Amino acid sequence: MALRIPPELKKITQYIRRAEELSKQSKPTAETILVAYHCRQHGVQTGIPLASTAEAKKCLGDILTTLEEHRSKMGDFSKDEKYKICRDFAIKIFDKADGDDRAGKSGKATARTFYAAASFLDILTQFQNEEEMEGEDAVEEQKKSFYAKWKATEILKAIKEGREVKPGGYGEDLEIEEEEEGGNVEQGLEVAQDGSMRNISPPPPYPIDSAAFNLPPMAPVHSPPPIQAAPSDSSDDEEPAPPPAGGLMSSFFGTSSRAPKKYQKSTLSDAKELTTFALMALDEKDGTLAAERLRQALECLNHGV
Repeated sequence: MALRIPPELKKITQYIRRAEELSKQSKPTAETILVAYHCRQHGVQTGIPLASTAEAKKCLGDILTTLEEHRSKMGDFSKDEKYKICRDFAIKIFDKADGDDRAGKSGKATARTFYAAASFLDILTQFQNEEEMEGEDAVEEQKKSFYAKWKATEILKAIKEGREVKPGGYGEDLEIEEEEEGGNVEQGLEVAQDGSMRNISPPPPYPIDSAAFNLPPMAPVHSPPPIQAAPSDSSDDEEPAPPPAGGLMSSFFGTSSRAPKKYQKSTLSDAKELTTFALMALDEKDGTLAAERLRQALECLNHGV
């Protein structure tokens, strides 16, 4: 059942509705669980300065209770990893709507997807401090959120007026008036009080076709055995012998004549994402976390099919 949100907290409705929609999925993934959690958390952060009545404070208290219940399902992700997962998800939803619009397939469902994408882009601010808000990624997120809200309004307006929806694309030379930021979507003229679009049929499920983040249990980190240098009679002035065929990686892992194992697309996607997280940890000079993520990536491949 949808949470009742009092009028003074209307601004947080879109985030709570997106969280509820993700939570209702029959097979939630670590990705959707994490995004839903941060939608609710952003809603609370936005709503705290707005809540002045007992009803509004109780509403925020109910959301906090839900957050606490879902905290244990979040998985062991660092702040940077959470940001990346939420950002990738938001961009994926935005690209879906933008792609349909560019292809001339815009309709009410496209407006709905644009509006949802804007909400998912907005929640990314909780991961950024004031300095990071001026960064390239943050500025791009703000522009895409602005565009998504404007485009959702334009599509609905065209449909309502009986005219053809003009295809467009993010980054093209479009005239968007400053006062249209958020458009009628933010003012509630095209969105019902409960956060859903007016005069449209229930939207199809979100176009979530990425792999699930089914991470294996965290494996203990062990230091690899030291690599023993082979004895050599060569002098210091001599050039070292070339590495064996296969390069450096073969010297660590060896070579195999076995046929390559076939993996499901979701397994490869999980392993790739974990490897990306390992590189992010190395950038932060956190070798322990990097080792954990790489070990998880190997576990994912070892148990995947």
